[in-house]
Amino acid sequence: MSRILYLAVTLSTCVFAVSAAAENTVKIDGTSHMAEFSRAVIESAERANFLLHCENQESGAGAGLKHFVMKYTDINKMTRELKERERKQCENSDFHFLEILLAHSRDEAETFRLLVNRESLTKESVRIFLGHCLSDSVQALADQHAKRLDAAELREARNRFREAIFSTVANVK
Repeated sequence: MSRILYLAVTLSTCVFAVSAAAENTVKIDGTSHMAEFSRAVIESAERANFLLHCENQESGAGAGLKHFVMKYTDINKMTRELKERERKQCENSDFHFLEILLAHSRDEAETFRLLVNRESLTKESVRIFLGHCLSDSVQALADQHAKRLDAAELREARNRFREAIFSTVANVK
């Protein structure tokens, strides 16, 4: 009897560990532009929080957006603004997202941005990842791989994130 109990406890522990790992996974897809910066941000987020795991794909902005709108991913990376048809696709699907700027390319021709599924903001792992993305340490990474946001842009990005968190928490309650 004790052997069966041991197996049951072991199995339930494994199931809990797998579900906890899934909850801590942030699924990201999108552009490969500014990939060096993007990968550095993801690696630094995982180093900063050992429980955090990011699945990073680089299917391209358009293909990543399709995965994003179908809710296969939490975050879509882009270095361009959404096209009007893409914005309409999101509206027609009743899909709501938050757009956060992180850095500019060195020549300032592109702006690296994250589109975040508003529903994904209920996941603690996504909030932790985004908080890291808006940290001073990521702006220091931008100095190495791209060009950092100016003070007003960074303040705006942080405020948008803060407001989105407050509204998400209020809606969950």
